[in-house]
Amino acid sequence: MPVAKKPGEHVSPLSQSPQNVSVPLGHQAEFSAETTRVGTRVSWRHGDKEIRSGDRVSIKSVGKRHTLTVAAVTAEDCGSYSLHVGTTVVEFTLSGEPNENSNNDVKQGETTGNSNNDVKQVTGETTGNSNNDVKQDTEEARSLTGLFLTTPQDGTVTAGDDITFSAQVDGSGSIRKKPQVRWFKGKWMDLAGKTGKHLTLKETVNKDTKVFTFSLCIIAAKESFSGSYRCEVVFGDVTDSWGFNVSVIAKESQTEDIRAAFKRTRTGSEDAGELDFSALLKKRDSRASLPAEPEVDVWEILKSAKPCDYEKIALQHGITDLRGMLTRLNAMKKRAAPPKASAFLSRLPPTLQAMRGERVRLVLQVRDRNTEVTWLKKGKELRPSGRVMMEALGDKRVLVINKLSLDDDAEYSCRIGDEICSLELFVQEPPVRVVSPLDDQSVLPGQEVELECELSESGASVQWLKDGQEVCLSKCPRLSERRDGRHVALVIADAEEGDTGRYTARTTGGETACLLIVEEEHVSEAVADVAVKASDQAVFRCMVADETVGGTWIKNGEPVEPSQRVHVSHEGRVHMLVIDHMQPDDEADYSFIPDGHALYLSTMLGMIEVKVQFVPRQVPPKIHLDCRNKMLDNAIVVIAGNKLRLDVPVTGDPEPTVTWYKEGEVMASGEGRVMVRSYTGGSALTLQGAERGDGGRYAIAVDNPAGVDSADITITVLDIPDPPSAPTISDVGDDVCTATWEPPHYNGGAALLGYVVERKKLSSRRWMKLNVRPWAESSMRCERMVEGVAYQIRVCAVNPVGTSLPGEPSRTFVPLAPPGPPSHVTVEAVTDSTVTLRWRPPERGGAGGIDGYHLEYRREGEETWVSASPCPCPLPCLRVSGLSTGDRLQFRVSAVNRAGHSAHGHAGPLVVREIVERPKIWVPRYLRHTLTRRVGDSINILVPFQGKPRPKVTWSKDGEPLDPKQVSCRSGDTDTILFVRSASRGDSGLYQLRVEIDSLVDVVDLRVQVIDRPGPPVRVEVLEVSGCSVSLRWDKPRDTGNSDITGYSVDKQDTKSMEWFKAVAHVHRCSSTISGLVVGNFYNFRVFAHNDCGSSLMAGVTPQSTLIPKPGWEWRPPPFVPRDPSEAPSFTQPLSDVRAVQGFPCLLTCSVRAHPKPHIAWFRGESCVSEELGFRSLHSQGVCTLEVRRPGPALAGCYSCRATNGLGEASTSCQLTLRPLP
Repeated sequence: MPVAKKPGEHVSPLSQSPQNVSVPLGHQAEFSAETTRVGTRVSWRHGDKEIRSGDRVSIKSVGKRHTLTVAAVTAEDCGSYSLHVGTTVVEFTLSGEPNENSNNDVKQGETTGNSNNDVKQVTGETTGNSNNDVKQDTEEARSLTGLFLTTPQDGTVTAGDDITFSAQVDGSGSIRKKPQVRWFKGKWMDLAGKTGKHLTLKETVNKDTKVFTFSLCIIAAKESFSGSYRCEVVFGDVTDSWGFNVSVIAKESQTEDIRAAFKRTRTGSEDAGELDFSALLKKRDSRASLPAEPEVDVWEILKSAKPCDYEKIALQHGITDLRGMLTRLNAMKKRAAPPKASAFLSRLPPTLQAMRGERVRLVLQVRDRNTEVTWLKKGKELRPSGRVMMEALGDKRVLVINKLSLDDDAEYSCRIGDEICSLELFVQEPPVRVVSPLDDQSVLPGQEVELECELSESGASVQWLKDGQEVCLSKCPRLSERRDGRHVALVIADAEEGDTGRYTARTTGGETACLLIVEEEHVSEAVADVAVKASDQAVFRCMVADETVGGTWIKNGEPVEPSQRVHVSHEGRVHMLVIDHMQPDDEADYSFIPDGHALYLSTMLGMIEVKVQFVPRQVPPKIHLDCRNKMLDNAIVVIAGNKLRLDVPVTGDPEPTVTWYKEGEVMASGEGRVMVRSYTGGSALTLQGAERGDGGRYAIAVDNPAGVDSADITITVLDIPDPPSAPTISDVGDDVCTATWEPPHYNGGAALLGYVVERKKLSSRRWMKLNVRPWAESSMRCERMVEGVAYQIRVCAVNPVGTSLPGEPSRTFVPLAPPGPPSHVTVEAVTDSTVTLRWRPPERGGAGGIDGYHLEYRREGEETWVSASPCPCPLPCLRVSGLSTGDRLQFRVSAVNRAGHSAHGHAGPLVVREIVERPKIWVPRYLRHTLTRRVGDSINILVPFQGKPRPKVTWSKDGEPLDPKQVSCRSGDTDTILFVRSASRGDSGLYQLRVEIDSLVDVVDLRVQVIDRPGPPVRVEVLEVSGCSVSLRWDKPRDTGNSDITGYSVDKQDTKSMEWFKAVAHVHRCSSTISGLVVGNFYNFRVFAHNDCGSSLMAGVTPQSTLIPKPGWEWRPPPFVPRDPSEAPSFTQPLSDVRAVQGFPCLLTCSVRAHPKPHIAWFRGESCVSEELGFRSLHSQGVCTLEVRRPGPALAGCYSCRATNGLGEASTSCQLTLRPLP
């Protein structure tokens, strides 16, 4: 059955409770309840299980009314039910009757208020066996706060009745500490100092469960007690608070006695003399009362307000303790406020760097995928364009910028509401790379040279260097730069031999180099003398080194003029002079002179004359062999490609028959490249364009009836040699290599003069000669190459006829040099069987880089080096193990790359034996003084040390070993760590660190101080009351918190308002004087102690209130002496000289002071003019004015004003000057 409530118990939040119900099985049962507020959260339970809406059960909440309906009640539905509203639990039952009469109505109990229900108030009081109930009923409250088990709920009480609020806090987390609870009204009115006849605070604890119960009891509540309250709990470094509201309902209408409002509230009590005017402020008609204004959170206003507005806000909201408000505001700002959930899940990086022309994609992730974002550039909103795109992909927001330019270098931001995420974008110019390198060139003097390369971008700057020195184009008129898009060329006009050298084009992203050789022009093939017969054709052929070299044919010193018979041609490197139908005038000395060179080649053209004589008698045949180029054994030499016509005169009568033989075979006569033609008096052998196979032994035989004759002729055809074999490359260095080749199989019929060696870069198509004159040997040291560039080399053979075709190129090779030697090879550590060495990489790594390092060692006195590792070591350090103790070793290390091993870097000799290093503790600077930590903080001390072999490390505190359950230690090879997870005051003391190696010891003392809040000051007393000031003194706290007291703060409380105000914010001494008190009021004082950890949780309070008495003296005002205003006339502003125009009025003005009012008279000279018609006199408020109307020349002169009263006389004068009208 329900139990009646007693005064002082918590007011139920239910205005109507559910009743016990008994219905037949299979019928519907309904329970209803009504709360005092709209929106109150309720929970229905059947036994220990919470009821949810389902097929047969429905739960409805409309306004203040809450309904639970059970359809088709079964036997399982019967039992005990409960309704939970906050901490209030109402129990009721549902019973089922046998279904004998289905037409009976559902019987329900009559509702008689709360008299038929059992109401359980869940409070923090632990009496009897209530521990299990507390744990069960507070499981829901655990999820509400971090420290509260149960929280105080909103309450309503009738004026004059009592009400109690309670809160439970779990204190099992610490053994030595207990939670501290403070009750506040509003934002910062502490109720601890207002305890008395209307307010009591209570604290209990259950020692078994460590559950602390804190209660706030309001006795004889008044309507002024209504408002918001707050319970704040502090447990260690964790702070939590819970707010609740108290509503005080006025009693039913009663007769108001206005006179009773002026009576003393209580006679004979400690508050005697206090008048209660609150009754005068009540509204007689509650229905006419204005609706309550919504409560304003002053604290939120202050946190977002400017400091200059604090006083204004305090005045608007009735805050009188401005100093206390500021102190609390600063303290709350120091607390770690829970971070506000950011609108961004992932932010942009702070900076981003990109190259011009690249594409940038800025991606971030937002918390709400429906959020609209705004992109900003330099603080201005960014709009989409052809290059700028904005995308929204789910919860990702993307900004894409295509083809970056230098204008895009700016700060980009993404804004969601007031939150901004920014990124700084840096756009850089991309490095200009060399796409097509320079080609090596060999030119003749006077030619124009173009050293051209292709860059990755057009318009890029290029620095030209020659042999490492910068080329100044403005100082040399022969040098110029030509640009065509991305192609850049250095043009050298009229090349000279001094232009030979290595040219380099350098850009921001690389460089390219080439070799330019300016050599003298030479002729590859000389011109041979020619002897032809009349009416035949003469051909002169000359071959030069370059196709671009021109020349001039000279005949007896005069240039040859082309005609119908004389033809001059130039095809490639071959220059030809052809003369048709040979005539006697064509016989001369012919020369060929190349253009621009002091070089010429000459030849002789001769005509063969045949004289025929008639001998009538028979003469035996005779061969008359006549040739200018005849050598031994009738040998004739002809250069391949030239025309050879051999005319052999033959005599005999009758005409002999001529037969030609080659290598014993008869040569047939006819047309072709090789022709044999007989004519009267001789025979001719013609070779058109002699070839290598035309050489050999020829024979001519003649016979007639008179006899036979024969002659042998040896024809040698000189040709260019065959190309040599592909060269073999060896001894490759950083810019040199050695090329070796085999001589050609056929030397062209003449001894070789030498070879021409050419090279080219693999990426180029131009071959460059490495020697101007023929190289006599079959190997050459090729120099001046670029390291890291692929090359090929080929060789041409040279004989007196000319240069052979190029041979096959060599294999592709890259000039690489071994890296430099490693430097600073040092021994890092030595043990009895290992040695650890470290070195610096070579200063010059070369184009091939460094593939690793090769370390070797040997014993002193031996010659054999032993490799320390089977393969090169990639790092510049290596630990060599497996050594014998006591060996004296030498070490050397070399760098390795594709080009081979570098020179060695040496270390040693050293003895393989571990070195004993004296232990030394390196104390950090912050540990040289006392290390201070607060209670609950962690202590983490890291101390480095040195010593070899590994020393033994020992920690102790105050000369005793450490407790491993409280302190953990960990030591390594070079440092040691002492760690305390949660410091307590017992951890304070002198810690000693001891490091020892055998008999060598090093000891360091470290002092740790764990501090806590101090206790309250003791023996706070009032020494003297003087006027409106009070002198206080107190003693230091018994517990200083293991730290020095830095000061005290004093608060004052007026017993009428019961509010504490900050009187003194900080004082060092144990005494203070409080001034500015109100006479006739009673005051209480409390003192807080402060140290480095903070202020004390409790304060020392004066034992009794202190009255500020009225002083015993009265004020006597001085006697009143009336003032006599009488005063003689005196001019405060005298007259001033006036210049005026004749015929126009003018004014003379002055001011006079006198009492009583004086008589004013105006004079011109000695005559009074005050009453004359031409003048008007005025006197008002002490200002005297004389107006001269239309002054003429006669009115000029001296004017004076005279003031007269009974106390005296005063006068002033001026000069009036009139000038005629212009």
